[in-house]
Amino acid sequence: YVRFEDAPTDTQAQLVGETFFLCPMVFGNSRKWKYFQPTAYWLSQGYVSHSVRDKFSAGGKVKIGLVSDIPQIIKKAMNHKKQIFRAARNVDADLIQRFWEIPMAPPPGQRLDDWFLRVRRHYRGPSEHMNLLASDFEITLAQDEE
Repeated sequence: YVRFEDAPTDTQAQLVGETFFLCPMVFGNSRKWKYFQPTAYWLSQGYVSHSVRDKFSAGGKVKIGLVSDIPQIIKKAMNHKKQIFRAARNVDADLIQRFWEIPMAPPPGQRLDDWFLRVRRHYRGPSEHMNLLASDFEITLAQDEE
């Protein structure tokens, strides 16, 4: 295994983006299981880190535009938008099925929307935060989702 922190910066960014995509539960509140899948994914890719959590949610609250008290995880997801988009297009369907625990992966053109719905299911903060993330990712919310 390679220490995550010793990997090239672009490899780190790619791995974090893929993890955001494959493991939407990182947006949830479960302290016990929240980082279990991300850790498993990193190990499957040959990387180990003693601080997986820090790559997603460490750092407290931030302000984005006019919205205050936004959890760091929202900002970090926005910072990894390019890698999340790439993961939605390129991650193997078998991995999506395994990590999302579904019988069939959605087609590449639908994966980002499906990912966002999973993120919303896990996130327990104000809907304003999810609206900000949707806007940044250019995801159109259905009227009943807002």
